[in-house]
Amino acid sequence: MGQLRNLRHEQAVRAYVRLHLEGVTAGHMWKAYKEAYPHVENIDCLYVASSRLFKRPEIQQRIQQVTKRMITRMDITEEKILSKYEEAYELAKSQGKSADMISASTAQAKLVGLLRDRIEAGAPGDFDNMENVSEVLDAVAKQAGPEAALALAHALGITEQAEEAVPEPEPDTAQLETLESPSGAMN
Repeated sequence: MGQLRNLRHEQAVRAYVRLHLEGVTAGHMWKAYKEAYPHVENIDCLYVASSRLFKRPEIQQRIQQVTKRMITRMDITEEKILSKYEEAYELAKSQGKSADMISASTAQAKLVGLLRDRIEAGAPGDFDNMENVSEVLDAVAKQAGPEAALALAHALGITEQAEEAVPEPEPDTAQLETLESPSGAMN
């Protein structure tokens, strides 16, 4: 892929990766965006614009490329990070700091893929009143589309139930009315 055409986007990506590698976990998206767009003062605008920018597939792909290159330059490997977490765990254990032991263990588990952060889609409580899987699949289909609902059903191993529960997308009849017949004749 190479460098992004939009230089501000490239600057934001590099700031994002640098902040992430420096260990800044809270607010690194909007802070990186602010470095590329210093004229944006409204914090709400920063949150929205940075979220929108960093969700774009080409930006995500570029983040992975830059991260990989920076990690290679810094000679960071998974084994080295795991050993540092193990050292931190042992130090916390010797000092009797159980919270730090848990933090080190959690970081190790995340690094090797045993723990993953989950992101809730929709407003809090959107799924509270649902009583069965078909209601959940219907809500997912409405929010994220029928493909997402089918993917969820496949992941849960309930394909037959999903095909019944997920409605087919409705055709856009407004577009059909504006189309001309191929021969130009009316039927």
